Amino acid sequence: MNDITITSLLYPVMIIVCLIIIYSNEKKRRQYRKENVEILYFLNEDDKTMRLTSRLLLAFMMLSSVAVLLDSIKRTGLYSIETITMIVLPIMFVVLYVPLSRKTKITTLGIFKRLNLVRWGDIKGIDYIKPDIKGRQKAKILYKTSYRDMTIEIVFKKDDEQLNEFKKTVKEYRNKKKDKKSGREK
Repeated sequence: MNDITITSLLYPVMIIVCLIIIYSNEKKRRQYRKENVEILYFLNEDDKTMRLTSRLLLAFMMLSSVAVLLDSIKRTGLYSIETITMIVLPIMFVVLYVPLSRKTKITTLGIFKRLNLVRWGDIKGIDYIKPDIKGRQKAKILYKTSYRDMTIEIVFKKDDEQLNEFKKTVKEYRNKKKDKKSGREK
């Protein structure tokens, strides 16, 4: 008799959730490509901890998946549902975590950080906070979403050239969006 366990239900649910997220991300990526997004530059200092954590988690997932996969092959064979699930699920997690391990991008559409796009037109304000003890300067960005206002932080090194470049880019692209809304051309 086949026993239904929590893990036998959990893995297919996780695969379905991963597929939905991957589909959503791919749909957004195609939309941005249609809008002719151009990458202006990457931020070197922003989200270093998250990128390192994502890379370590990816390595751990791959090693643990190989161990579980080998054990599953020994117990149930290569072509069992459990083995196939243990092959598919880590691949999906890798697809989801790779974008989290990338640097923040400044583009012609806005700021890409951890799979999210903050469009230039949605930015309500930017507050440049004084450098902290570690020599990091943060830019707090207030932007509107369809439901409420949100904030994100971008981190720079103190007196970093990218901070000046970011300030120029923000000024240029936010002004372009304001000019388009008012109907004026530059």
